[in-house]
Amino acid sequence: MNNSCKKNGGPWWGVPKDLDNKKFSVLGPLENDTQMGNKVIKKQDEGKNFICETIETSAMTRKQVIEYWEKEGYELIDSTDLFKA
Repeated sequence: MNNSCKKNGGPWWGVPKDLDNKKFSVLGPLENDTQMGNKVIKKQDEGKNFICETIETSAMTRKQVIEYWEKEGYELIDSTDLFKA
């Protein structure tokens, strides 16, 4: 892990979500979320209701992140499929 990531609280789980279709993915651990953010912005520019968040890996395990969003009624899918739609 690079020093910048450590200073900023990372690494993180990246969680992009399609709010209209209630689908999400979990990426990472990430040291840089720029690529994920750019993909979400592209979807937003296309008129899609997409958001993303980052969660410190020290705060939750990948399994906990998945369980949380599944309890909220979201379906876990591969990020390739999430950004393809």
